[in-house]
Amino acid sequence: MYTGKKVLVTGGTGMIGSHLVEQLLERGAKVRSIVHQRKIPDEIKNKGVEFLEGDLGDSEFSDRAVKGMDFVFHLAAFTGGLGRTSIHPASTLTPNLIMDGNVLESARKENIDRFLYASCTCVYPNMEKDLTEEDAWTGNPPAVHASYSWSKRMGEMQSIAYHKEYGMKVAIVRPSNSYGPRDSLDPQTAHALGALIIKALQKMNPFVIWGDGKPVREYIYAGDAAEGMLAAMEKYCVGDPINLASGEYLSIEELARKIISLCNYKPEIAFDKTKPSGQLRRVLLNNKSENKIGFKARTSMEEGAFGRRRQSHHSRQFCVRKTGIHSIAQTCSGCQWRYDERKRRQKSSQRSGSNLQSCSITIHSRFLSLSSRFFQNKYDRKSQRSLGSN
Repeated sequence: MYTGKKVLVTGGTGMIGSHLVEQLLERGAKVRSIVHQRKIPDEIKNKGVEFLEGDLGDSEFSDRAVKGMDFVFHLAAFTGGLGRTSIHPASTLTPNLIMDGNVLESARKENIDRFLYASCTCVYPNMEKDLTEEDAWTGNPPAVHASYSWSKRMGEMQSIAYHKEYGMKVAIVRPSNSYGPRDSLDPQTAHALGALIIKALQKMNPFVIWGDGKPVREYIYAGDAAEGMLAAMEKYCVGDPINLASGEYLSIEELARKIISLCNYKPEIAFDKTKPSGQLRRVLLNNKSENKIGFKARTSMEEGAFGRRRQSHHSRQFCVRKTGIHSIAQTCSGCQWRYDERKRRQKSSQRSGSNLQSCSITIHSRFLSLSSRFFQNKYDRKSQRSLGSN
């Protein structure tokens, strides 16, 4: 489906977006990507990708970005963790509404063949049950990240409206919390797992966890989320949102304690209850995606987050301790390790005098070589939830 097609990926320099670009290139697509606030990852440099620099909040630039494209994957968003969205609600909500509207309208005017809108799990209200797609509009999302949640809800509604009124073929996906190489390591914009890694590498003591640490989150590897997006674009452009879920979940405290144990120090753990905890539970059901597009996440957390050895379906070797190869392309500003896929060996490393000088290959290797025993009990639940095991 993608061979020879001209494909725009907004947000293509981000974590999921850059994995999506890689997979599109593997499928023979001609890819254009937008560069705005993040630098271009090394993995997609000099690979034939056309990069346009600009702001999709500018309708003229949006038109230029979409011009001549067959497909549009719209992943770009003004986002961040609770630390950003709770403090900057206006500068989260308004730019997202403008950008989503611009890109959809540009796609309509260009008469593109297919459009994918990347939503997120924050559209769901607080619920204790595992979430189906239909649960999204049964209540309001938590107030602490309402600005981002409502921007994504409205992005979904805009996409559905364009599908209904103009007949645009639109796919809408809601990935679980994503993780993997190329995550932001800016504390204000990092995903939950990345933010905890930053604290551990800085040897924070006390190790501060926002809220009470009880919220449970499901995690999906960025490469798997990208695969789900490709499948949704191909098989389910019907203006109907679908979850992209893995079935693996942990509480924030569980995740923090495991990261700390692998970073070779024993800090005091403190819970800052003046800060928001976020939704108590956010675990998705994947039944609809499995039935409609045949999607099953293939990368377990022990492989994707903690570096257990395997050969992935993206031709990337994940073996950090036994081969000395890093699966995280850029771990922190003080210690950069890049992976050479062709030679399967360490390509380069360089150190700079930052506040993360304590970061070392030993710490990274320990962090990325998690014992599978910790997650075994998490997998047991997976077989009971129709998430790919039955």
